[in-house]
Amino acid sequence: MVHSRFLLPQLLLLSSVHSLLTTKSYVSFAPSKRATFFKSLASLSPQSLRTADEKTSQEAARSTIERINLKNQLISYSFHWESLLTKEYQDTVAELQQRRKSYTRSQLEASGLALFNAVATPDTELYGEKIVRISLLQQSHKYNNHHGSENLREKFKRGDVLVMTPEIQFRGKDITPREGLVMDVGRDYLTLGVGTSWPAGLMEMRKHDNYIVRLDRSLSNIPLRAQRMALDKLRRGDAGFAANSIVQLFYESSTKYLNASREMPDHFDYDDSDSFDGRVMNAMSEAMSHMSFKPNESQQKAVSWALKRKMSLIRGPPGTGKTRVAALLISTALKMEMKQLTKDEETEAAKNKIQTPRILAVTHSNGAADVLLQALIDMNIPAVRGGRPASVSPAVQHRTIAALAERMPDVVKLRQQASDPSLDRLARQSAIYDSKKQLNDAQTMITRGAPVIVTSCIGAQQLLSSIAEDNGKDGSTFPIVVLDEAGQTTEPALICALASSKARQVILVGDTKQLPPTVTTEDVELRKTIGVSPMERLLKNGIDEFVLKEQYRMPESLLRHPNSYFYKGAVKCAEIGGADPSKSPPNGFPWPCPDEPLAFLEVGNDSEITHSFGSRSNPTEVKVILDIVEKVITAGEIDAKNIAIITPYNKQVQLFRTEINNANLVKSSKMSDVRVGTVDSFQGQETDLVLFSAVRSNLMKELGFLRDSRRLNVAITRARRGLIVVGDPLVLRTCQHWSALLDSCARRGCILSHVDYNAKSVSAVDGVASYTGTDRSLMNLELDKNDQFFGLFSNSDDEDDDIFGLFSESAVDDDDDELYGLFSAA
Repeated sequence: MVHSRFLLPQLLLLSSVHSLLTTKSYVSFAPSKRATFFKSLASLSPQSLRTADEKTSQEAARSTIERINLKNQLISYSFHWESLLTKEYQDTVAELQQRRKSYTRSQLEASGLALFNAVATPDTELYGEKIVRISLLQQSHKYNNHHGSENLREKFKRGDVLVMTPEIQFRGKDITPREGLVMDVGRDYLTLGVGTSWPAGLMEMRKHDNYIVRLDRSLSNIPLRAQRMALDKLRRGDAGFAANSIVQLFYESSTKYLNASREMPDHFDYDDSDSFDGRVMNAMSEAMSHMSFKPNESQQKAVSWALKRKMSLIRGPPGTGKTRVAALLISTALKMEMKQLTKDEETEAAKNKIQTPRILAVTHSNGAADVLLQALIDMNIPAVRGGRPASVSPAVQHRTIAALAERMPDVVKLRQQASDPSLDRLARQSAIYDSKKQLNDAQTMITRGAPVIVTSCIGAQQLLSSIAEDNGKDGSTFPIVVLDEAGQTTEPALICALASSKARQVILVGDTKQLPPTVTTEDVELRKTIGVSPMERLLKNGIDEFVLKEQYRMPESLLRHPNSYFYKGAVKCAEIGGADPSKSPPNGFPWPCPDEPLAFLEVGNDSEITHSFGSRSNPTEVKVILDIVEKVITAGEIDAKNIAIITPYNKQVQLFRTEINNANLVKSSKMSDVRVGTVDSFQGQETDLVLFSAVRSNLMKELGFLRDSRRLNVAITRARRGLIVVGDPLVLRTCQHWSALLDSCARRGCILSHVDYNAKSVSAVDGVASYTGTDRSLMNLELDKNDQFFGLFSNSDDEDDDIFGLFSESAVDDDDDELYGLFSAA
């Protein structure tokens, strides 16, 4: 027995410290001071406590100190991140409000911050959510034509949050604005998911086309609320082992915590290490028997290695199949047996001790979650998609929980009764009420029973916390969390997934040498904190990683520089299923070295144009690149849909799209099929030919965020057959990363001057070399210097999911019975 009189002074001290840390004023402590404090707290030696039974008292004191130390770390950690997230949200809202105040109505509309005088009409219903169609009025067409384009695709994208405010009254009253999610964008229309009910008066006025609305770009506070809820759960000590481990490693990278991360998970059923190895290999073999591709040795080793650790990191350089590895890992884990999750559960599975694993698969965004889900579907894995159907790609909407619940037999039967004209009014109303209740019950059943749920990290918190609220207890537990695209995820977002699932094992799959998490403000402190992914931080803390070493995307000539510069030569081209090395570079372009599908085309002369709020464009590069694209398309070897133009700046993206959509310039309708987007939007994507516009060309030789090596890595690793980089070498050479790329191109004879390009290039179409049209031709693009508001509010260069999934395969056919096997391992 421990004598309390000897422990009392130490425990009183710790209690006082605990009281201090439970106040939010502790957030003002610098992180370095917090780390030093916790190290000194952890060093309190139980040997200083004199008790009758020294050994017992030491263990009891050590255990007490560790519990209080962990509790204080959880409190400090949650307050630390909550304060940063709140600041980011407030700064972003303030910036949005300032821009809205500073510009006229016409400037707001031209910039994409607002849309006025639009008509709203009911469009359709998607699994209970009402979809509104927003169309432009004729007077809006005239205004947009004045500024060169009426294409709404240049201003809005899928996933944008917009507030729809009716500019009319209904029954003598103003109509409450409604927040909506953009689902689809056309040239002169967009569709908006607005929730489970129609805006007031919309259905009544649908035949008159006079439901006039304005749209305002907004920032949803749902992610902030979800992260706050997760951090509160963490602070209370209810987040589970994996979340606690993340916190402990935030403050101290001790051997103790690192060794704990390497321990084998205790939720799998096995006798010893050899037995576990055998079970993993058998499960993987069974998983591979259901796959259409054969994983390489590196991919198989990564899965086996990760499943044997409580915390693991898998790095996947470009083209190595990160998402496929994540899907294989999930499929393998499903084939294994798991011990009873909780001692007091009274389910049949718990009574039988052994049960099927449950896995929560998460990503940083909805677009990435859709890609992961498609990979799981391709492997016949019984995965379902959590989240709002309006935020899910149409290709996989049929696998959302909402869609599956609507096809449950009881729900279908009740809805048929609700619409049966032979039944009396009371019976139909009763059927409507019962169908809604049955639908909610079905969604809860699917969430609690599906072996794999795929969602965003924020979506996981929303989904599982709602289940907990409905049942008055903790939500469904997932012992294993797999995070794909971990290099782009923020740490608080990961906590959302871990805390909501109470995970015991976490596996991060990604690449910290590609794009980092998106931070919506320019605040330096926020970029150094929120902008550091948990994968990057854990790597620095000493958590082990496994590097995938075979890539399938590009030939050796395109792999050579990024492999040597970013990955120290660790990656090689796959011998089976990789790029065909015998293919020559695409026709239609005068490659400086005929055997190398790589070219750096020198275009300078300080041709960069600076717009408000830091956005930039380069009309000279637009002219050159569109000239190249048209000649490549005319050569006929590569389809326009397999060509991509990528650039760091949204203003440059808009300029490309404007010129491509201008009917006076496009000689071939195929030009409209060319993909255009930011570097950030193309991470995870690939295509045959990539043309990169660097934009920056100025007397001060300023590069801005182009100095980020991760953005460069993504830019030059998207191509399967050819890469053409267009930029100003004098400016780019001021950065060591760009200088290394230019040196590599020079050594291989892959640099082409603008003069040489004009001399060697032969127009494939009559008149292509000289654009002489009088209406905004490529030759007079410099007139954009007088355009002071075009693209003012589209200057964020880290926009999420701009064209995510652009090069993904088309949707697969639905299975005959999608519910079959949904709640058991395949």
